[in-house]
Amino acid sequence: MNRISTGRQPLPLMVVASILSLSLVVNLPGLAVTPMLAQLKVIFPDSTQFEEQLLSLIPNLVIVPFLIISGRLSATRHKIGVVVAALLLFTASSVAYFFIQSMCGLIIVSVFLGAGAGLLIPFSTGLLSDAFSGQALTQQMGLQSGISNLTLVVATFVVGLLASGDWHLPFAVYLVALVPLAMAPLLKRIPKNELYTTPDNSGRGDTVAARVSPLRYGKTWGVIAVYFAITYLTMIVTLYCPYIIEKHDWSDTLSGTVSSVYFLFVFIPGFILPWILRRMRGVSMIVASAMIFAGLGGIALLPVRWMLIAGAGLCGLGYGIFQPFLYDKATKILPPGNDSTRTLAMVLVANYLAIVLTPGIVDGCRMLLNGGGGTFAFGLNAVLSGVLVAVSVIWRHKYALCVDSSYY
Repeated sequence: MNRISTGRQPLPLMVVASILSLSLVVNLPGLAVTPMLAQLKVIFPDSTQFEEQLLSLIPNLVIVPFLIISGRLSATRHKIGVVVAALLLFTASSVAYFFIQSMCGLIIVSVFLGAGAGLLIPFSTGLLSDAFSGQALTQQMGLQSGISNLTLVVATFVVGLLASGDWHLPFAVYLVALVPLAMAPLLKRIPKNELYTTPDNSGRGDTVAARVSPLRYGKTWGVIAVYFAITYLTMIVTLYCPYIIEKHDWSDTLSGTVSSVYFLFVFIPGFILPWILRRMRGVSMIVASAMIFAGLGGIALLPVRWMLIAGAGLCGLGYGIFQPFLYDKATKILPPGNDSTRTLAMVLVANYLAIVLTPGIVDGCRMLLNGGGGTFAFGLNAVLSGVLVAVSVIWRHKYALCVDSSYY
């Protein structure tokens, strides 16, 4: 059987595939509901606007506390058990959607779906950091990001096709969790001395990670801040481009095209991240920030069809470079022998908080600044992304933004 170089003990190809298969699930929560939002009032005429909004937000809201719980559970001897339990909960919720006939039922099932996703998500990157190190880890983090975002691209397309049939059908995309669930037994082949380590580096299979809080380290807060910033800045592409398209009475399919281009360009850098970092070296994050600035600024100044697509692509590229790089940085914050899954859980909280808070931040700034027009969100975030470019230049040697010689 082919074995993959890990920077530690080589692993069989299928074991690595089983770890990467967890990435198929991480970006899916809430996706199936998105194309149905306009239909919910017809499907459930007695539902309130609050219930409709809650249905789309609840998975990401529930994910946040369960990310923290997952981080704590990662410091036990039951990592694989937690992963399997999370997959079972996610899969059971996916099946339950097909039997629900009320808005209240959908919301309740979405809570359980978010709980399963929240428990699972940190392990999709945490198990990679357990099994890999050095440049091999950087490459795998890129693949993980690429796979999760490619899944989102394909799933968005599939949901669009299924949405024209029975309203239950879009929830079928969540059944992709059956793939990592079927491969989960292979996770037991990860060496125990890699899964459960202590700072004394004893390598005993029955040890667990030392309970050192990642939040004690300033590096953690730096990575959290940057991740929150890039998620908030680029999330408006999928949230606010539809308003520009509606204002100009363009085809509704353009919204799907813009979102697909954004996620397509997010996933591309993941597969070539080591090559990108070797070529751009110390200016990698500056260039990534500049791409986000150019994309948002272009849409704000010239809101025409081709610019919406080009701007979405630039934002996707910038985010796609940042995301796996920050995952890799998060795994290296704690001293050797500590479980990095807890750090990843803290960092991922920033991502999901940004997703939930973005509409509130934009609307709050709109009221405060008395802003109007369909491009306000893009103008606001273009200015803020300009600040990110300046920060990336000034603090290019700080941990969260520094591409040192270890990457090339």
